[in-house]
Amino acid sequence: MFNNLNLFLEFWALKVLGLNKTLIMENKEKIKLIVKACLKQSAEAMEAKIEKAIKSGALDISNWDEKFNSMIIPKTIVIALLEDEADHYKARGTSFEKQIKKDVNNLKCCL
Repeated sequence: MFNNLNLFLEFWALKVLGLNKTLIMENKEKIKLIVKACLKQSAEAMEAKIEKAIKSGALDISNWDEKFNSMIIPKTIVIALLEDEADHYKARGTSFEKQIKKDVNNLKCCL
């Protein structure tokens, strides 16, 4: 679809982030732009799955007590959504899988 990285970045800048001008960027800025676009897309995908998670029957929502441990079920849903979304980026079955796993573990130490 895109012949080069600049066309891709311009598309994301205009379409996803709502920027109205072409940006001349260094690698760091290009990476930031792509990460922000991916995060925005992931957030939209996860929000769409909230209702599905609640209706799934996997959690006993009928016994949820708003006054006692009110965050257990919401946090459980958030963790499941984040882990499900992360699975889409892990590059399973590719030659990059091992490198991505190593780099992710290194980054987690810095965050």
